[in-house]
This record gives sequence, structure tokens and C-alpha cells, in this order.
Amino acid sequence: MKILFDTSVLVAALVQKHPKHERALPWLSKAIRNEFEFIVSSHTLAELY
Repeated sequence: MKILFDTSVLVAALVQKHPKHERALPWLSKAIRNEFEFIVSSHTLAELY
């Protein structure tokens, strides 16, 4: 399965004070552990920067 991560998920996962942090962080953790294939567009990376 491939899952596209957008800015809203990545920001929430990376910023501890974000209101959705606890919901987004497990998804990023699963992606890092290769439990599924995740995709991030170049536009999302530019926004994140």
C-alpha cells in the first residue's frame, strides 16, 4: 500500500505542540519502519521547508 503524506501530516508529526501530534506521529513512525510505502511530493517538501 502507498500512502501520500502532505504538509498537514508531516507538520503535525514533527511539532510536539501541534494539536494533532499524537494522531500523526504514529503514521510517520510506521512509514519509517517500512510498514507501508509512503510518498511525499516535492511541493510538500518545499512547503515543509
